Amino acid sequence: MSDELSELLGLQSKIKSKVIHELLDIKENSQILVIETNEDMQTVRKEIVLSLTNSYFSGVYFTTNMPAETLQADLKVADIDINKLQFIDSITKESVGDHTEDTKTVTYLESPTQLSDLNILIERALSRLQGSKKFVFVDSVTTLLIYNQEKSVEKLIHRIVEKNRLKKIVTVILVTKSTNQELIQCIAQFCDKIITI
Repeated sequence: MSDELSELLGLQSKIKSKVIHELLDIKENSQILVIETNEDMQTVRKEIVLSLTNSYFSGVYFTTNMPAETLQADLKVADIDINKLQFIDSITKESVGDHTEDTKTVTYLESPTQLSDLNILIERALSRLQGSKKFVFVDSVTTLLIYNQEKSVEKLIHRIVEKNRLKKIVTVILVTKSTNQELIQCIAQFCDKIITI
């Protein structure tokens, strides 16, 4: 086995252990900020979703980084039950155009700049989920900042977190360590738990 492969497998194993440890006993209204510090972001995302779905949570995955179709395929390969998930895709429609139609499990946001529509779409997606243990995964604040003003993103995250806290829904907000530290600190104030991976 090459040194690079061994190193990658070791990193993936560390990520998995850290995520499982941090999310093991989360409460149903936990609001969690995950600060990504490594280069294997896909593993971090997969392990978060796997850990939550294995803990009997169903969830809404808001993606700003990857088209929902690609994301679903990746999650299936990782043995994640995508039937427990609803997806809100903010990038496909802007890239492909109006030819993209919503499906039973995927809702397409017109553009990542349309933050005012997002809360409504999250509510609708949550209502389609089975079970009482639910989560919303925001992937990621860092990408939202490419398309939106920092204050707009901050207000959006605050609204999502406070709504979910009141409804006893877990929120996981993903941000990379390269994001403005003042914004990270502001979002951290809304959260009960901060995980650095």
